[in-house]
Amino acid sequence: MHFHKVRGSRIARDRDKLAGTGSHELIISATFDILFTIDRQKAGYFYKEMVRLKAERVIADYKEQHIDYARSSVAYEMAKKLTTVLSEIINTK
Repeated sequence: MHFHKVRGSRIARDRDKLAGTGSHELIISATFDILFTIDRQKAGYFYKEMVRLKAERVIADYKEQHIDYARSSVAYEMAKKLTTVLSEIINTK
């Protein structure tokens, strides 16, 4: 959401409408669309990694599966790299 707020995108302005099911998909998709117009490679990386992170979150939140330190560390590093990619885009455009 911060990425969209900084860019002044429609998603940020309409965030109250995103409270329902699928709000994560809408934000991920809108972010991908913006990134794709700026840098297709970073857009592809963003989407691939977000899908992986979201899958990990679903396991952690809804499955009866232990998430150990190693697995959570990998997810944390993925999130940090994604934040870096988004920061680079915010600072470029």
